[in-house]
Amino acid sequence: MIIKKKLSLEILLEQQVLAFNGSPPESAGALLRGSVILNLKEAISFVSLDLQLLGVVYQNWNEVRGNQSILHFSNNALVDRRWELVKPGPKNHTLPAGVHTFDFEYVFNGSLPVTIHLDNGGIEYKLEATLYRGFLRGNTVTRKEIIVRRYPDLFNSELAQAVHLCSEWSNILTYEISLPSRMVGFDENIPVDFKLDRIRSTTQILKVGCYIRENITNHIPKADTNLVEESWIKLSSISPRELQSQSLSLNVRISPRNVHFSCNTKWFTVDHILAFKVKLKDAHLGTRVVSLEVPVLVLSSNTRDVVQSLPPYTFSETPNSPFVQPPPYIENENLVSRAISV
Repeated sequence: MIIKKKLSLEILLEQQVLAFNGSPPESAGALLRGSVILNLKEAISFVSLDLQLLGVVYQNWNEVRGNQSILHFSNNALVDRRWELVKPGPKNHTLPAGVHTFDFEYVFNGSLPVTIHLDNGGIEYKLEATLYRGFLRGNTVTRKEIIVRRYPDLFNSELAQAVHLCSEWSNILTYEISLPSRMVGFDENIPVDFKLDRIRSTTQILKVGCYIRENITNHIPKADTNLVEESWIKLSSISPRELQSQSLSLNVRISPRNVHFSCNTKWFTVDHILAFKVKLKDAHLGTRVVSLEVPVLVLSSNTRDVVQSLPPYTFSETPNSPFVQPPPYIENENLVSRAISV
């Protein structure tokens, strides 16, 4: 026997992802807009309808005491907002069959941390709508997660500028690594120029692999401790035949399935290094593995989404606005010299 639902309750959002642009002190935040949709096949009687927005930081960690390992949990509320969409009254409310829409909105402060899910904790924002039916009737509940992302300033000169690293290792190898930017996005081809050369003829390069080294730090204020987890994710390999050309251009891709995005919050820090592991054999040092590293910032999306998240530029001209003269230019030799040196 098929039982048809007499009602359905759902939460619809105008945007599935809320984007913060810039650092926490600079970001203007984001506006959450949505609706609670109550679809009724027939008229119902109910007590009230409310909606709750809850932002939570959750952490777990192990404490070792002698031979015992004790698992601890911690939860901290970031946001707690409740809307009474239909307030309870002296009598139950009655709604006819049809689709009933209840709109809501909330301004997210730009200093809030982003959504992230890790093995030992995370930060999440959820909406929960509850239709209270009354005595001896089951309530109807629906939930929806809100994804909050933070995108860096694309015009930040330090992050946007090309990277060229040229150095040597122990008077055995010289290497050059070039990237178009320190910012790398998920599922994008990242062009990397890599050059490797031997200083000693007695050195043999056996193998080279390209990796992302990910460091996740769980800052636990209650335990006054930091838990660090390091992992290496292989992106590509370079064969000995390819190494004969010494200079290589390769495309690497970072997948969100096995790499988290970079973030820096009070509770969690995720840092990334693009590394080339070089396995070599030297007549004096024997077999060694050398890691040649460049710090990078892994974006929470691809660069196309970051550009699309930027607020549109609107030009507005106020008629009859008073013209304000700019301040006079004062020549300062120290300022001019600093500008030239930069």
